[in-house]
Amino acid sequence: MAKAGKEVTTRQATRKGDDKKIGEKLFGAYLEELGICSAEQVQQALGYSADCSKWGRFIPIGQALVELGYTTMNDIDEVLHLQARDRAAARSKEIAATDESAKTQN
Repeated sequence: MAKAGKEVTTRQATRKGDDKKIGEKLFGAYLEELGICSAEQVQQALGYSADCSKWGRFIPIGQALVELGYTTMNDIDEVLHLQARDRAAARSKEIAATDESAKTQN
């Protein structure tokens, strides 16, 4: 993977319908930060995926990036792993903060 040693930082985003902030970063942001794909390539892959879905062929953005020749499945798998790790860590922190808050209220 390009620039594999680079640490990905988590930006805060809000979920639709949820006022709580969670540590979530979109898949394309990881690709861009790690230097695997450009923002333009991610946008093209999103468009390609949307076009495919119009014809009943539903493909995730990672597969679209591979089909367009922008990256490999190995890179996609590694980024998915990083994203899952970061989301799990953010959820753990959120749970710990909730637990701590409950202890101080009692």
